[in-house]
Amino acid sequence: MTVSRLIAIFIIAILIMIGSLIVLKYDREQKAIKGVTNSIAKATATAIENSEINEDIKTKYSVADTIAASALNLEPSQQINHAIVAAYIVNSVDADDKFEKSTYTRRILLQVLGSQTAEKTEPSHTHLDEPQTNTHDIVSNQYNWMLTFRENNHPVLLNLHSTDPNKGPLKIDIGDNSIQYSLFSPNDKWLVLITTDQTPQLVKLEEVTDGYTAIPLYKHSLGIEDFDFSQNDKWFVTGSHDNNVRLWNLEELNRENAQEKMIELSQRDDVKYPGHKRSVTAVSFDPNSHWLGSGDLDGEIYLWNLDTGNPGLNPVHLSIANDLFVADIHFTHNDDTDLLIAIGRAKDVDYSYIWNMKIEHLMSLACEKHKPTPEQIAEIIPDSYPFEVSVCP
Repeated sequence: MTVSRLIAIFIIAILIMIGSLIVLKYDREQKAIKGVTNSIAKATATAIENSEINEDIKTKYSVADTIAASALNLEPSQQINHAIVAAYIVNSVDADDKFEKSTYTRRILLQVLGSQTAEKTEPSHTHLDEPQTNTHDIVSNQYNWMLTFRENNHPVLLNLHSTDPNKGPLKIDIGDNSIQYSLFSPNDKWLVLITTDQTPQLVKLEEVTDGYTAIPLYKHSLGIEDFDFSQNDKWFVTGSHDNNVRLWNLEELNRENAQEKMIELSQRDDVKYPGHKRSVTAVSFDPNSHWLGSGDLDGEIYLWNLDTGNPGLNPVHLSIANDLFVADIHFTHNDDTDLLIAIGRAKDVDYSYIWNMKIEHLMSLACEKHKPTPEQIAEIIPDSYPFEVSVCP
């Protein structure tokens, strides 16, 4: 084979690879836009079906829904304009966030903007809720309980406020397994014990007596890498090397329904149900318990909206550099900041990626990058819409 022929084959291979990457990027854009339109549809449906909402608010949500639906057959650039206009309409609703308009607007704009990141830094970083190994005694967050271990590594709970000798060390039955990790929920309602067979076992602390049998949840087929409770003690989540994120609503969970109440946030064929394709390496809830964040070995991040009836439907998809894995995710929230922080790791170096999730910031950024013209806005909003719309002022 001649050198020129080898060079020709090499060039053809490179062109095929570039073509594949372009197709993949376009496919991701299409999935993201479908996520946007479904996000708007969920927001509007919630509002329209609620009989307490006045007609003006219903009109706004209904028009936002119409704009989202009409975008499905358009080019990506036009779809983005539709999403921005719909987000501004939803955010204009004067409803004191009663119908979570800010949550839906934030989701729409995050989906439109994609992976907007801060500059890389090299922080010293410690996981906020680092699970304890089975060799540690731990005290609960509200200082009501201590978990310790007795003979044969058997878990025992001590009530730190009890003076009744009959409520002394309370043994917890976890079967024949040993404990790998443990964690108390923020408000001392629950304790989770992760056993060596990768089964999360829950202890409802208000019901604990000596010999209490822990409630086994659906176990993972590979190792559990991270797990967390939401700040309001409503949700519990696990992330595993089997690529799965599993979520439980603890307010609905009891010993009889623990297995069937699992919500699996996993990759599926339907584009409405994306998910991680590789090991899940980090999970975390935001302080207000509206969002669950999960990250994986490929540097992919998903934000799951807990305010919807189906948290697995159309998560927001973000990503960091593809040579990093997501070592940690956490959220910060106060009057001035509302940040999502992901730690990407490669070898011994950590990099932070920061998303400012403030609605005002997202709207400003969306308009900076994709600002629709007044003519485009006029074409998107129906002539019959009775309210003035200020988009990207």
